[in-house]
Amino acid sequence: MKNMEDKKGDKTTLTGNSKKLHKNIRKDALIFRLIMAFIGGFLLKS
Repeated sequence: MKNMEDKKGDKTTLTGNSKKLHKNIRKDALIFRLIMAFIGGFLLKS
């Protein structure tokens, strides 16, 4: 898989960056959800 991407050249960095970006967005969304759930639970308790 990596060898095939290496042969593409310039396109490799583009796909690599978008994949990394997508991973970061998913991570941020997960953290955001956890924070929202925590705040929501805190508001419900008080």
